[in-house]
Formats: sequence, structure tokens, C-alpha cells
Amino acid sequence: MRGSLESAIDELVARFGFEARPLVLEVVLLIAAFPGGVDGFIDKFRAAGLGSEVTSWLGRSDGAVLMGPQVERALGNTVLGGIWGVAPSQTPSAICYRK
Repeated sequence: MRGSLESAIDELVARFGFEARPLVLEVVLLIAAFPGGVDGFIDKFRAAGLGSEVTSWLGRSDGAVLMGPQVERALGNTVLGGIWGVAPSQTPSAICYRK
């Protein structure tokens, strides 16, 4: 798993031109701090009408890919704007980037 995570981080760096390790850490901390933890984080996506996409993530590595506007709709500008090290306009796409 570590190799996959490192590979994904390297691809984020290549695609968006920023150091991705802080972004990955920020997203993990964001999920951990969400009311209800992972379940609360996932519920935000369900509440935004992305229930089938979320269901496709659980227990699989080939789940649905979200677009930046979907992430923005689910999490909101306030949450996304608080992620350190990434321009707010790039944050939704960077979070949902998938190899």
C-alpha cells in the first residue's frame, strides 16, 4: 500500500506542480477531524447526492471517480479553502485525482 500511496503522491506532484505530501496529510487530518470521522466524511458526499459513488468506494480500489465540482459541492468552499499548500481552485481536483 505504501508504494501505491507514494506513486499517487508522485503523480499529484507531476500533474499539479505542488508537493502532494502535505495535501495527503491535510486530507487525512480533515477526515479524522470530521464529526463522525470517516462515516461523517462519507455522509457529506451522500448528502450531496453522491451516494452511489460513495458506495462504489467501499471495499474496492476501482470506485467511481469524482470531478472537482462534485467534491466542492460535498465539502464546501470553507473546508476546501482550509487545506494548506494548495490553491483553492486546485483543491477539489487534487483531492479526487485518481491514477
